[in-house]
Amino acid sequence: MLKKKKEKAPAWIEVIRNSECHALGIEGDLPFEGAVMAGYEPPHSIIAIMRPGNCTPCSTGLLDQKHIVKNDELEMVMEVRHLPTGKDCPAKLIDKRVKKPSSHSDINGLYIFPLRDASYIFTKSGIYQFIFSGRCRDSNVIQHETTITVYPDSNSRCCQIVTVADCSADNAPVDIRNFCLRPASWTY
Repeated sequence: MLKKKKEKAPAWIEVIRNSECHALGIEGDLPFEGAVMAGYEPPHSIIAIMRPGNCTPCSTGLLDQKHIVKNDELEMVMEVRHLPTGKDCPAKLIDKRVKKPSSHSDINGLYIFPLRDASYIFTKSGIYQFIFSGRCRDSNVIQHETTITVYPDSNSRCCQIVTVADCSADNAPVDIRNFCLRPASWTY
């Protein structure tokens, strides 16, 4: 009996990919382990599931309900961290969301993380880490991490000025932050 419980307990986390998201009628694919340009618009949602111990990656169809843990007491956390390229500094937490499982299209145990309001993701070049984690009943933590590399947009030249105080015509202080210059087009 203990062995059966262990086989059905959450053992690992998997992120649902493009074709399976479309099968659910949800836009939710990111080029995990890939690269995009700065300014890339994230999908509406990212969907993750917990797999039981008796499931192997190649054993079944991705959305087969018997290989998805259905437990309304569990929660999953998604953290998004940004690590600037070429800098020797720790990754900065830029987003954190906690979700309970839900059902969609008769599939239970889906953790749907909406990103519609996360337009600040992918605005800067660097590496973005997506870390999914869940705490099981026995206090074990399962985790899945994936990354996306974001390259600077070659069509714009962006600068970030931390703080510039200057005087305007009426001597009022001016504070300029985050501005972009588009390349000039020359006509002859």
